[in-house]
Amino acid sequence: MKRIFLLSIAAVSAIALLGAARRPHYGGTLRIETNASPADASASPFAGLVYETLIRFDEKGDLQPSLAISWTHDAARKRWVFTPRTGVTLHNGSPWNPGALEFPDDRPIEDFARAARAIVIHTPEGQSMGTGPFHVTKWEAGKQAVLAANDSYWGARPFLDSVEIQMNRAARDQALDFDLGKADVVDAAPSELRHLRQRGVAIVSSRNCELIALAVEGNAGDALAFSIDREAIRNVILQGAGESTGAILPPWLTGYAFLFPFTRDIARARATGGTATFSVDGDDAILRAIGERIVLNAEEAGIHLRPGTNAGVRLMRLPITEPNAALALSDIADTAKITLPPGGALDSERSLIASRRVIPLFHLPLSHAVGLRVHDFRLGATGRWHLEDVWVGGEHP
Repeated sequence: MKRIFLLSIAAVSAIALLGAARRPHYGGTLRIETNASPADASASPFAGLVYETLIRFDEKGDLQPSLAISWTHDAARKRWVFTPRTGVTLHNGSPWNPGALEFPDDRPIEDFARAARAIVIHTPEGQSMGTGPFHVTKWEAGKQAVLAANDSYWGARPFLDSVEIQMNRAARDQALDFDLGKADVVDAAPSELRHLRQRGVAIVSSRNCELIALAVEGNAGDALAFSIDREAIRNVILQGAGESTGAILPPWLTGYAFLFPFTRDIARARATGGTATFSVDGDDAILRAIGERIVLNAEEAGIHLRPGTNAGVRLMRLPITEPNAALALSDIADTAKITLPPGGALDSERSLIASRRVIPLFHLPLSHAVGLRVHDFRLGATGRWHLEDVWVGGEHP
C-alpha cells in the first residue's frame, strides 16, 4: 500500500513537472535560418514585428485596429481620419505622439494595412525606429539580423528575449545546422515536406501564399497554357505539395478560383505551336527543375523554348503579399512587370488570364521546420512570422 501511495505521488509530481515544462515562460533566444535576403528590415518576413501599421488585416482579411484605434472617412474634405492609440512608445523609449492623422482618400482604406505603410521613424543619426514588440539591435543586409524584445511595448511583452536570424543560408547549411541543434527554425522546401514529416519533424506552414507562374510576352501563351502537365510536375517535383491551379489568386483568398479551370490539351497546343525564349528567375533549384519539365512538355506540343536573356517567357515565384484580393493582385502584376487590367479583382484577374500574359501553375505554402524546444511558432496567411507568443524551453535532441 505504501509503495502504491509513493508511486502515486511520483506520478502526480511527474505530471506537474510536465505541465510546468509546457507552461510559457520568459527568456531565451530563438535561432532562425532562412534563404531570404531582404535589402532592409522593412521588407523582411519579420517586418510586422518591428514596424506597425495604423490598421492591420486579420487572418480573414478583415481590418482591425493597430496603432490607430478607430478610423473614419470625412467625405466633405475627402480625407481618411484616424484616432491614434495612446501610451505607445518608440523603440528608443520616447513617446509616439503623431498628432492629427489625416490622409487624402485617393487610396482605399485597405492600403493603410499594407506593410509598406508601416510607421517608421527616422532619427537624425540615420536610425530607423518602430513601435512593434521587437526592435532591431543588429542588421547586416543579406547576412544577419538580431531582434530584442521591446520591454515597453504597448501590448504584451514577447516571451522571447531575442531572435537571431541568419539570412541567405543555403538549404544544405540550414538542414545541417537544424540537425546539429544550431538552428531552431529553418526553411522547408515544398519538395522536402513529405520527407521531413516522415522523420517526425514539426512543420509549420502558411496558407498557399505563393504563385508559381509563367509571365509571357508575345504570342506563345495560348500554346503553353495547354501544353503543361501541372499534376505530373506537382506530384514528382513538388512531392504533392500545394495545389495545381489555373487561377492567379488562391481559393482561400477569393472563393472564385474554380472559375479558372486548367487542362492539358496537346492537340490544341500543337495547333498553335511557336518558338520563344525562356528564363527562370533567380538561382532557384525548384524553379529550375520545374522549368526543365516545362521545356519538355512544350517540346511534346511542338513549342520550342530556348534559353535567353530578356526572355519572352519567364518562370517566376510571385508572392501573395496581403490577405486582400485587390492588393495581392496589384502586387503580383507589379512583381511580374505586367500592366493590371482595370476593374475589380475578379474582372482584372479574368482579363489577365484570358490575355495569357500570366499562366498560373501552382499555389504553394511557405513552410518551416521547427525544433522541439520551440513552442507556439506560427505563420500568418501570407507567410509572415508571428513571434509574439513564441517561447523556448527544453533542449533540441
